[in-house]
Amino acid sequence: MRSLCKGVITNMHSMMPRSMLEENEITSIICGGSALARNPILLQELEHAYQLPTTLDSRGDAAYGSALAAINAGAD
Repeated sequence: MRSLCKGVITNMHSMMPRSMLEENEITSIICGGSALARNPILLQELEHAYQLPTTLDSRGDAAYGSALAAINAGAD
């Protein structure tokens, strides 16, 4: 299970490395969605890959987080 979770996060990190977050002045990660809420190994691998403060927001699922990101992107 750990290898599967690590592979998923490694793939995500290859598409969006920490340097990309730093270039956009992102200093922490707020996670949403049932995959991370139900799978602490996946969350651990995310924290290990990015080495940034990580918070699990249980207010909504991944679609909720995507909607918030879209709203914030429109505010710029």
